[in-house]
Amino acid sequence: MPAIAPLLRQVGDFDSMRDDLNATLVEDPPAQMSDGGVIRPESDPELSECVALRTDARSRLSALEQRERERTGIKTLKIKYASTFGYAIEIGKSYTGSVPEDYVRKQTLTTGERYVTPELKDLELAISTAQARQERLEQRLFNAMLERIAARADELSSAAGAVAQVDVLSSLAQCAAERGYARPAFVEESVVAIEDGRHPVMEAVLHANFVPNDLHLRAVEHRFILLTGPNMGGKSTYLRQAGLLTIMAQIGSFVPAKSMKLGVVDRIFTRIGAGDDLASGQSTFYMEMAEAANILRRSTLRSLLLIDEVGRGTGTLDGLAIAQAICEFLVGLEEQSPLVLFATHFHELCALAEHWNVVANYHITAVENTARGGAPVFSHRVQPGSSSRSFGIEVARMAGLPDAVIERAQEIADALSGEADIETRVPLRKKMPKRPEPERQLSFLQH
Repeated sequence: MPAIAPLLRQVGDFDSMRDDLNATLVEDPPAQMSDGGVIRPESDPELSECVALRTDARSRLSALEQRERERTGIKTLKIKYASTFGYAIEIGKSYTGSVPEDYVRKQTLTTGERYVTPELKDLELAISTAQARQERLEQRLFNAMLERIAARADELSSAAGAVAQVDVLSSLAQCAAERGYARPAFVEESVVAIEDGRHPVMEAVLHANFVPNDLHLRAVEHRFILLTGPNMGGKSTYLRQAGLLTIMAQIGSFVPAKSMKLGVVDRIFTRIGAGDDLASGQSTFYMEMAEAANILRRSTLRSLLLIDEVGRGTGTLDGLAIAQAICEFLVGLEEQSPLVLFATHFHELCALAEHWNVVANYHITAVENTARGGAPVFSHRVQPGSSSRSFGIEVARMAGLPDAVIERAQEIADALSGEADIETRVPLRKKMPKRPEPERQLSFLQH
């Protein structure tokens, strides 16, 4: 592949480094150097001696004991350890006359004497310091290995970068092949045109159940799409899908769509969801407006704006007024207008399409299922035109609000239809129905 061949040439020959690592490090080293056992003992004679002393001290002592028996002729000679004096040669009283001159008496017992020799003292010192010596040796050998590796740091960095790029490209290619992605086409003009686009994550979860949709944002008309439709219909998914496909295309990936034509996008701005910073005195609505201000001040002709439910965090009149003013500001930029997907439940905004050619109304379709008490059936299809219903009460019913609340909400909605005076049209109830009994839940105290 043309994109991968130059990268592979950046990966040098590291066979000698691999052999060095294999010869220096144990196959499964511990996590910490202080634990010891990181360096292969056979890689250094002194280290091998330290490890042998730690792991085979008893046999060393037994060998010395056997040699001293043969040298002195004392068959009952034994090397023992005492916490007070350390290692010593113990000889019974009947053999004290046969003790060699180089034996130094250490302790007198009721049954005999204890002695030390220069060789035993040296062996004891070697055993007692073996662990500390091993740690120092391993650290020194490890540092030396690091210096050898550091000498080729530039080669390693170049190879790592090339391998990372190959990994990304091959992963994207595998994903594209397995999931039927298409190669996007880039054009000079500012446009996002997607045919049968799919959300890459949702498709992986839902598989064949995901509903693809088109998107056409182009220079003159359809530069500003007002998207209406029911709650849970898929508006937010549609917005996120547009952003993800744009990012995937511009990083060099194929995209989950039948086809995609894209003008290079300089930035993607989003106003989705709710958040606050109460510690700084910033409410949810303030944060929403701060994000909107950033979008309006910094977006360009080449920007893609994904705006979801601006103005819902305050009163209805204020929210609608702010949302419409933002829309008018964006479309009023004319030649400098960014590409905009604007999802809203303010259906009044759909009238903007009558005044600006760049504004197009689209909606996500849903039908009312009378057999299920009016619950909406979502098609998740994005179609031209506007929606006049949000199915909010039906979704509230699906979420489990008490029936009394749902019925009262429907009464209020029916009364307000075509009116805005809640005090005259919908008198407040003085008494609400009795609260339903809560569902019984198991408590951990019952176990």
